[in-house]
Amino acid sequence: MKPYIWFVPLIFLLSSTVTSCAAENDEPEVRKPLSATEFDPALPWLNVKRPLTLEDLKGKVVILDFWTYGCINCIHVLEDLRRLEHKYGHQLAIVGVHTPKFDNEKNVSTLRNIIIRYRIEHPVVNDVEFGLARYYGMRAWPTQVVIDPEGNVVGSVLGEGKYDILDEAIATLIEKHKSHMNLEPLPLHLESKDLSDSLLAAPGKIAVSDRHVAISDTLHNRVIVADHQGKIEVIYGGKDEGFLDGDAATARFLAPQGLVFSNHGLFVADTGNHAIRHINLSRHEVETVAGGGEVEIPSYGALDTQTVRLRSPWGLTLKDNLLYVAMAGTHQIMRLELESGQIRNYA
Repeated sequence: MKPYIWFVPLIFLLSSTVTSCAAENDEPEVRKPLSATEFDPALPWLNVKRPLTLEDLKGKVVILDFWTYGCINCIHVLEDLRRLEHKYGHQLAIVGVHTPKFDNEKNVSTLRNIIIRYRIEHPVVNDVEFGLARYYGMRAWPTQVVIDPEGNVVGSVLGEGKYDILDEAIATLIEKHKSHMNLEPLPLHLESKDLSDSLLAAPGKIAVSDRHVAISDTLHNRVIVADHQGKIEVIYGGKDEGFLDGDAATARFLAPQGLVFSNHGLFVADTGNHAIRHINLSRHEVETVAGGGEVEIPSYGALDTQTVRLRSPWGLTLKDNLLYVAMAGTHQIMRLELESGQIRNYA
């Protein structure tokens, strides 16, 4: 069997040394063909009725997504994976291989909560001893390893923003193996199935004013405002994710996090939409203050809030007319000047 050489620039990983952040490198290399290895039956699985085997994956294009939940770049990859799952259906099997960086990340109960928080709906295996990571040559987070329907490893990519590369690879492999694709669904059992009727789902942040308590009901994609006795006054947004301004019932968020009260309302870090939103508590209306719903690394200097693109805003604090934003995606603090309508890097 001849070794594969990718038709698109993919990175082949041979080292098992793991670094905390993937370096961008699109230089193709050639390596000896590698077959997928069977999963250790002792590994814990989530989002499935039973542990998966290679037989379950035979006849599908497989992406092994090596990630750890403390890596914001890994979280950004999840949206690309969701798009691919939606596009290719049961022809594609994505398996999250969680490779914990720190000891506390090995805990399965904590990982279950993370899977629910980030709306992960594909199988996840907790590779606590890095057995799979070593076998497939993973050396950085995030890494996606691509396996063809015959069980051959054909390449891998590092870092985020590789949707187009993976999309082209999947389409080519499906066309090549179309005569024997496996369209049977995987035996999924989502960890989030019991949350739909709960009042709160993975609430992220809380803010308190002299009159109100606000809660970012993160997994339900909404913000709840209550009084100090706990009586709910208004719910902004709904359980269906989206990016819409408007009144409380019409507005939509995606995994909101940070909250801070202002004189006239409440600022919201709409993390999943990469935006800053503002709730007018008098009119019960939501408007977008900065960000456009798409992830991007902001430029330096003074930027217009109407055109700027943000990267996972997470925490907020307000001092006078300056809103400080913890930008998880770039590990920076940005300062939004409310009077001038400009936002710039602060730290």
